[in-house]
Amino acid sequence: SATEIFSFYNQRAVCENWIEEGKNGFSWDHISLKSFVANQTKFLILVIAMTLSRMFQLDTMDKTWQKKTIQTLRYQLFRVATKLVSGGRRFCFRFASSFPFKHVFTNIYNSIRSLPASFSPALP
Repeated sequence: SATEIFSFYNQRAVCENWIEEGKNGFSWDHISLKSFVANQTKFLILVIAMTLSRMFQLDTMDKTWQKKTIQTLRYQLFRVATKLVSGGRRFCFRFASSFPFKHVFTNIYNSIRSLPASFSPALP
């Protein structure tokens, strides 16, 4: 039926988007080591990294940020000019004054802090 055909091609498109994300965001297409086992190991490490980043997105970000690619997350959240300042028993991030996604970064940080202790490391 038309619904089954649409569902099949929709799943295929999603799969192709994941492959494109792996190539662009995690350099799956630049694996050029000398042995097959080394290439296989590096590829598996990159797949685990992609899976962990996806879990990070789903567990800590709101719906609008969950759909962003890893390149977007790198440029908007992870490559941030901050300074970690410690005073007494407190740690705080000092962001650049021109950082437009400061509220998103703090929301994600608070989401990480609210995860169960068995799921997240001890954060200040």
